[in-house]
Amino acid sequence: MSDAQSLEEHALQTLHWINLLSGAHFSSHPHAFKPEGRLDSTLTQNLLHARDHLKGPLDLKEECCHDLLARLIFIQFLFHRKDSQGNPALHAGRLRTLAQEGVLKHVHTDLPGLLEDYDDSYRFFEWLNAHFNGDLFPGKGATATVRRQEWLDEKRQVRPEHLSYLARFISGREDLRHGQAFFWPQYAFDSIPLDLISSIYELFIGPAERDKAYYTRGHLVDFMLDAMLPWEGKKSDLRILDPSCGSGIFLVKAFQRLVHRWKQAHNSDPKPSELRDILERQIFGVDINPDAVRVASFSLYLALCDELDPRRYWSHEKLFPALRGKNLIAKDFLLRIRLRSEAKKTRNPLTLSLVMHRGAKAQQATSEATRKIGPSSMDGMLLAKTLGLFFSLRQRAW
Repeated sequence: MSDAQSLEEHALQTLHWINLLSGAHFSSHPHAFKPEGRLDSTLTQNLLHARDHLKGPLDLKEECCHDLLARLIFIQFLFHRKDSQGNPALHAGRLRTLAQEGVLKHVHTDLPGLLEDYDDSYRFFEWLNAHFNGDLFPGKGATATVRRQEWLDEKRQVRPEHLSYLARFISGREDLRHGQAFFWPQYAFDSIPLDLISSIYELFIGPAERDKAYYTRGHLVDFMLDAMLPWEGKKSDLRILDPSCGSGIFLVKAFQRLVHRWKQAHNSDPKPSELRDILERQIFGVDINPDAVRVASFSLYLALCDELDPRRYWSHEKLFPALRGKNLIAKDFLLRIRLRSEAKKTRNPLTLSLVMHRGAKAQQATSEATRKIGPSSMDGMLLAKTLGLFFSLRQRAW
């Protein structure tokens, strides 16, 4: 083989890997990778049907539909997620105990039965909020009066028929249109893959915005993070900002690596409060779409839960920090954004992730991001290099 042939083969092989990393290969061969047969695709279609029914015949605002569906997925996760002794985080016995303690007025054995009882459902939601906090529930205002008003505002929108429909939906008793397979009761929610979260993101943003959104595939995120934030590293107190966070896949994977580095640095597993601290002080995201921020917040909460044995979910009140409007901001990154002052206490410069814009807008975002970090820092130089490679890869797919 001549040197020219060898060089040509090497170039073709390199281009093949670039196409795989950028997603161009999947875009060029759509019939070979049909998504409709995937389990997460079937579940997403079920969720789409439920959302449309809540919005249409039952006249519930779309934002409230999304909050309720995310809340149900999280609660189902708690019912399926088992601890090291094989016991789920939530189960009929705990519901019985809640009734005995007066938290609930009636004894319920499962989630569908609980949802059929409107008043007990909201007592249960408030009990969960006391343990988990976060953005999955209302009541995040600065005063007790404001927090109570937020709960009342949601209850004015969500009527008993909405929760009753969801009870039928998750139990498999609700007929779906067009012969669509019903999948919710068969789905194992104990480990929710990032692909499902990304599918939910695409569902939430709606068809009008779907063509404008670019959710970053997991293998490309891993490729980027291997260069920017490898698993083996001494620094665990870096701040991460994704200026176009979408469903939060980059932030989730960065959080996982930060936790891994924390474990290496401290030679122990982090406490719930320490995981919460990593989310609050080190993870930031911006997206122009408010529904993207909603899904990214949900993704990060699941990532935090993945780091804990479920028995520890109940050992620390307020497990989740409120992220929406604080760490996760629904704004255009190209506008000047000031992150909350507490974040400035961290000494390390920001490490930025992917900017999902086209052409000149992408270059403008890159320049803005690099300027905010400062080209003199090692993180800034690594950012500029990595983003340059990323845009090169993405433009091949565009």
